[in-house]
Amino acid sequence: MSRLLFKITDTFSLESFGLVVAVDAKSKDVNLTVNENIEVVLPDGSSFKTKVAAIPMLCPYDSERPFSFSFPKDVKKEDIPIGTEVWFTKTAV
Repeated sequence: MSRLLFKITDTFSLESFGLVVAVDAKSKDVNLTVNENIEVVLPDGSSFKTKVAAIPMLCPYDSERPFSFSFPKDVKKEDIPIGTEVWFTKTAV
């Protein structure tokens, strides 16, 4: 079973995390964990499966702030255009 979680609204690279993305959902509304399987659907319709590598914790925590997470190091900024959809999937990567 797959379901749409959110769309990516911004991307940026951090040396310690790799590619970090912000999404169109607030932190309080997202229940996603590190190593969770996800499917990424690009605006052109192509897709690939991957995992959540890290979830940066901002201090102070603000549940109204857009949720953000990082991809594994092999996913680069040019691989994830703005508007990319992130789907929950139970299928292992």
